[in-house]
Amino acid sequence: MSQTQAQPALDQDYAYCAEQLYQHDWDTWLSCLFAPAAVRSHLHALFAFSSEIKRIPLIVSEPGLGEIRLQWWRDALFPAHASISPFETGGQGHPLASAVLETIKTYQLPLQPFQDLIEAHVFDLYQDPMLSVSDLEGYYGETIASVLRLASLVLAQGQDPGGADCVGHAGVALGLIDLLQSLSRHAARGQIYLPKDVIIKHQLDPQSLLKQQMSPALEMALREICDLARQHRTAALSNLGSLQPAARSVLLGLARVEPFLARFERRGCNPFEGPVTVPAWKRQWHVFRMSLNL
Repeated sequence: MSQTQAQPALDQDYAYCAEQLYQHDWDTWLSCLFAPAAVRSHLHALFAFSSEIKRIPLIVSEPGLGEIRLQWWRDALFPAHASISPFETGGQGHPLASAVLETIKTYQLPLQPFQDLIEAHVFDLYQDPMLSVSDLEGYYGETIASVLRLASLVLAQGQDPGGADCVGHAGVALGLIDLLQSLSRHAARGQIYLPKDVIIKHQLDPQSLLKQQMSPALEMALREICDLARQHRTAALSNLGSLQPAARSVLLGLARVEPFLARFERRGCNPFEGPVTVPAWKRQWHVFRMSLNL
């Protein structure tokens, strides 16, 4: 297929990524609007890939089926046969895989972060405990922060944009917000992402968490997670100068951290009263306001 013939197909692949991101991660889709139009489709591909892998545990009925889906993505992006280039597979006909491979090729992105992201999400399929805060930060470093880092490379046209620590802290802050938002859903699945050392520190009964029972101990544990999210947000913004201006739009997700935490804390850090929702117009406003200061 000639380049002229291939371009319409690629455009459709990237349009699919944009649609999936809009549907499953509207806040990130919103942040992408502040990136240059020339790279926006590539950002859609990266973030839609992250969203797709993250959703696998939510759409399978048992871990084995999730393992199969993750293996499909390994095979699509990283063929096991050494003589086969991933770019020769064409993403096995999947529009998201094809777009991701094109983005990797265009900006010469490293493959290891994609592999690490898939491996990190194997944890989501099972009910193993998150042992420590350090383990939790590492998990978000290999998932959310890793994709932000790849996005920063795209924004810098494939060159090193600096700011690795800045982006890393941002990813962890956003991950901790996701943890707080997902506690009820995790509990319903028999999963506890709240680190074991935090649980022990506050003498929290893990079974009460799985039964979705609010308690003073749980409130104290969750307030500690809120404080940790703020610390990482502050650390990211304090290191803003280390990140090239062209790549700073990857930090716009941080605009939703404080509005979410404020609402969450106002209701006593109770994750079982339903989702904490910041109206879309307020989220848009906070993102716009942050964009003026990056």
